[in-house]
Amino acid sequence: MRRLVMAGVAVVTFSMIAATPALAHGDQRLVTGEVALDVGETVAFPGELHYHRLVGRFAATGPISVRLVDETTGAAVIDSKPGSDIALNELIRCCEGMGWAPHRLEIENRADRPVVVDAGVTLVHDDLAVSVFRAEAGVVEGMLALAGIWVYGLVRTRRRAACTPRAALATLIVVSASVVVIATIGNARYGTGSVPGLLAGAVDIPLFPVNPIASRASVIAFMAMAGWAVAGSRWIAARDRMNRVAWSALGLAVVGAAIVAAALVMIEYRTLGMPAFFAALAVLPICVALIVERRQPVATTTPTSPIAVEPV
Repeated sequence: MRRLVMAGVAVVTFSMIAATPALAHGDQRLVTGEVALDVGETVAFPGELHYHRLVGRFAATGPISVRLVDETTGAAVIDSKPGSDIALNELIRCCEGMGWAPHRLEIENRADRPVVVDAGVTLVHDDLAVSVFRAEAGVVEGMLALAGIWVYGLVRTRRRAACTPRAALATLIVVSASVVVIATIGNARYGTGSVPGLLAGAVDIPLFPVNPIASRASVIAFMAMAGWAVAGSRWIAARDRMNRVAWSALGLAVVGAAIVAAALVMIEYRTLGMPAFFAALAVLPICVALIVERRQPVATTTPTSPIAVEPV
């Protein structure tokens, strides 16, 4: 019954977060494959976005320029320098309180001869940006609901479950290494930092077809957070099988991973409030558990033997 209740709470929370138009957005392919351009020709690819990233690579036989134009205002929100090898991973902060806004991708031939462009471009929905900038209603409420589930899960795990120290440590290592690998792939292909590299790297991982409902980048970010939560749960469950020093060190490592992730998000999006708020909600229960454990007296055991020893 309790599992059913928790599943219901999780579904309600997810629905509350994803029901808003922006948070339900997925990804959209703009162009894939070769595009032939005559001298001076510009080709356009229409698309719509809401807090999406333009993630793409362009390899041309001559210099080209790439622009993303807002069709409502006519302004170029992205305008690359001319070149034959262009990589883009740019966040477009549009549009608060709106649905999908029409934009068009323009590729212009800047050479004095026809060129062929091999392009792969995707509009990738950035749920982190939506949360960080509170671009939709319900972001704070959703975080508080998830924090409540997180605390309840930790308490339940500590009382009912048990885990080996090796499994707890392995979970944290696997989750951290997976995030680093995906971010490294994205950074190598699109020349961006850690957080945008993670989101862009998710585009190249074929979890499911690109679609306008669920974003690959959002799923990867959610899996990273869920993996961290599993590592925290296994850490709390391993208390009875670890000595205090090792258990506290592993707990600090779990906290440190969350703080590093929050700091990277702050640096990327140049804002402090929401990343710090979410990180505090995540690590506070772990810090409380560490403080409570530290105040507990160290358990001492006296060897017992069924054989009585008489004093000499």
